[in-house]
This record gives sequence, C-alpha cells and structure tokens, in this order.
Amino acid sequence: MAWLAACGPMLGEPLPPAGYDQPRLEASGALTGVTGVDSRHWALLDEDLRRGVYWHSFLQDLVTKCPAVYPEHEAWMGELGLLVRRGTGMAVDRAVAVEALRLRTVGEGADRAAVGLEALGKADVDVPGIMARWLQPAVAGDVDPDRAMVAACNLLFERDDLRGLMRKAADPLGRYFARMAEEHPAILADFHDVEAITRRLDKI
Repeated sequence: MAWLAACGPMLGEPLPPAGYDQPRLEASGALTGVTGVDSRHWALLDEDLRRGVYWHSFLQDLVTKCPAVYPEHEAWMGELGLLVRRGTGMAVDRAVAVEALRLRTVGEGADRAAVGLEALGKADVDVPGIMARWLQPAVAGDVDPDRAMVAACNLLFERDDLRGLMRKAADPLGRYFARMAEEHPAILADFHDVEAITRRLDKI
C-alpha cells in the first residue's frame, strides 16, 4: 500500500489540522481530499487493515455504481450490496473501531492516523480509472473509461471473480482480527461481536 505514503506533505513541513473533505481514491493510488496526514501517520496503521478497507471500498463502490450500467439488474445488485455490507462492511466498521483503540497505545500521531483511516473508509473510488489501469497491459493502450466501468461491473456477474474480490477484502481483515486477538486481547474483549464477524469472513 505504498500509495498512502504519497498523500501527505513532504516530511518536515508543518502540518495543518487533520481532516478530510470528499476523499477520493484515485486510479494512481493517491488518496486525495485529506489534509494533515503524512507517511509517518499512514505507517502507524495496520497494513492488513488498510488493505481490507481499500478492497471493501472498491467492492462497495462497484455495487453502488453498477446499477447505472446495468439497470435491469438493480434489484439483484441491491441484494448483493446487502451481502457485501454484512460480509466485509460490518467487519470494516468493527476493525476501524478496534484500530482507533489500538492507536491510543502508539503515542504521537495516532489521532492523525485515525483520521486518515476514516477518510479511506469513506472515500469515493475511481472504479473506471482503476479498472482501466488493470486492462492497459492487455490492450497495449489507453482504455475508454466507459468500457472500463462495464468491465468492472462484469466482475460482479462471474462467481469466481466476485468471490475473488470479496476475499481480497475478507482475507486481510481476518488476519487483522487474528493479530489483534493475539497482541491486544483486552481491546477485543470490549467488542462482543468480533467472533461472529470473523466467522462470516471465513465463510466468504
């Protein structure tokens, strides 16, 4: 997740207060719309958690935006959205809450790191831009954004592709909870639904 290191000011420059306004995850990997967070603060966040939030955000944006591409499948995509919400969305919500408590143990910069993580979880995702970058090696040239969006939405209709996307979010989230159970059991003890959440992640 090296892209996160490129989002803030240069090290050594004075930082404004941490905050965000309409955060957006660009195709380049940059998270725009976030201020007061630099590479030192991103480094405080658990890497598996960052990865899980990233992939959940991508998948969530797919099921939100693809009904505009395939309106005849709007009802089905609504059901899929509920499945994503129950599967990885609830896990992300709980993991972010756990991470906020863990960050209190790391000292300076924790508050800024927490703001960055919150922004990542709420970011709009450049789905066609990201998909176009995936397709470029195969077509040896630029990919039309509309074509890229259709290709991204088509992933939802292939069982293996859909499960692969969900596992990209579920696997790192599962590793995160396992690590927290080993290293910070007292923090997890405050969250009685974690066991049920991790069981759902395992079933994806």
